[in-house]
Amino acid sequence: MSSRRDGFTLLEVLAAVAILGIAYITLGSSGIQGLQHEGEARRRLEASLLADSVLSEIEAGLEAGAAPPLGEEESEADGFTIAAEDAPFSIVVPEEQDKTGKRLGDARSRLGGSGAQAQDPVIPGPSLLGDDSGPGVVSPLRRIDVRVAWDEGFGERSVSRTTFALDAEAARATLDAL
Repeated sequence: MSSRRDGFTLLEVLAAVAILGIAYITLGSSGIQGLQHEGEARRRLEASLLADSVLSEIEAGLEAGAAPPLGEEESEADGFTIAAEDAPFSIVVPEEQDKTGKRLGDARSRLGGSGAQAQDPVIPGPSLLGDDSGPGVVSPLRRIDVRVAWDEGFGERSVSRTTFALDAEAARATLDAL
């Protein structure tokens, strides 16, 4: 007489539970990672929108003729640190050289810089290209950097925006001469 087995042995049940446990752990960790990435993406989006908003306010002020003061300003909003830096911008013009290193000329002389031959300046006031018009003269060109930072897990994350602007008040003498 042969005996017929119905059901599962204890070993088969334990193997099935172990396989299901591994599958649930894998799915759970994937879900947790997905939530972490979604949270980081949401905070990055919020920081980007905040940086764009701050930059828009600065640009609106510039259009109205009110340039922000030179220097750095820092504030806090909704768990984000907002740093806006307004600094003079000057263009650095390198000396011209060919491939062998032979000097071809002074590139700054064509821009009216310090290497210019004894020419009378055509435009009075500071140069729009740099701050080499004399001691204490600040370039009317501005570089405005906005950085929004927040703590994320084990470190700090940040989003940066940069724009360039012309301070119309500082450039008035040069623009009037044109």
